[in-house]
Amino acid sequence: MINKKNAKRVLQDEIEWCRANKNMAPTKSESWRKGFISGLMQAKRLLRQIPAEGSVKHVGARGRKA
Repeated sequence: MINKKNAKRVLQDEIEWCRANKNMAPTKSESWRKGFISGLMQAKRLLRQIPAEGSVKHVGARGRKA
């Protein structure tokens, strides 16, 4: 279960796993990939809600409101 406390760590784990298994990910079933990607999106959404350490928000350029 992804919650605010472990969202950052979960996201890091997913990113690490993606990097390590880049070449095997596409062989997984389509539904698994959809679920995996939706999980990543959920983690990213949760991360946006968490105020980052300090006053600087660590949000990508796409997520930042101008």
